[in-house]
Amino acid sequence: MFDKYGFPDAAAHKAQNSEFVARVGELRAYGEDAAGVLLGRGLSCLGESSSDLQADRKGAEWKVILACWIKAQTGVSNRWLSEHIHLGAASGVSRLLQNQRSQAQKRHPLWRELHKCR
Repeated sequence: MFDKYGFPDAAAHKAQNSEFVARVGELRAYGEDAAGVLLGRGLSCLGESSSDLQADRKGAEWKVILACWIKAQTGVSNRWLSEHIHLGAASGVSRLLQNQRSQAQKRHPLWRELHKCR
């Protein structure tokens, strides 16, 4: 990956970088697909529907727990969670998730219910 003068070969670097970018895009798409499947499962397990996502308030506890559960398994972006679970602005999702994690989420009955759904 170096040219004859010992400098990094720009063309090789560019090709390697574009391969990396393509792979990241593939992984992101996979994570979002998996998150969509988990969203459906989670809603079913909690006895909620996609219309409940829009109807309930942005910070509803069940929605935040659902988002934490999905994020823990897929690592999707806060933007994805914001758009699909209707949690408000993507910038606020991080705070919602952190607050839920700090409250010992795994002891919460809804978290246990989701854990059974895998």
